[in-house]
Amino acid sequence: MLYDGPCFADSAGLSYASDMVSRCASSLFAVLLLSVVGCGPPAIEGGFDSANPAATMYAIEHAARQGDQSAVRQIIEQLDSDDPGVRLMAIGALERLTGERFGYDPGMNRIERQPAIQRWVAWVERDASIDEERSREQGARDAS
Repeated sequence: MLYDGPCFADSAGLSYASDMVSRCASSLFAVLLLSVVGCGPPAIEGGFDSANPAATMYAIEHAARQGDQSAVRQIIEQLDSDDPGVRLMAIGALERLTGERFGYDPGMNRIERQPAIQRWVAWVERDASIDEERSREQGARDAS
């Protein structure tokens, strides 16, 4: 293939077509990017504590789909995530699991989100203390 475009020579005196070099560099970058992305752990590994937002979102969705009430605390922690997708997934899952939002908006900045997050924390702590009280009452009834 003959090329009539602008060329340049390297230090060894070999000449190259500049657009051909940029196309090769772009292709090489794409291959490197795909190889790095392909080397990460799958989204189903890592769970709530993963640094990979996709893994965190998978854990959130899995818990919501399973109706896993025991995951509510971990999902509440995700309301303060730096990743907007994780925050959106978390509030959606919490709403599915509890029917509540407590005024939380995942699009708010970190400071604006804090009052709603505190309402979630207070709610889950109140709910846990109610469950504890029920367990104690049940234990007392079983003992008598």
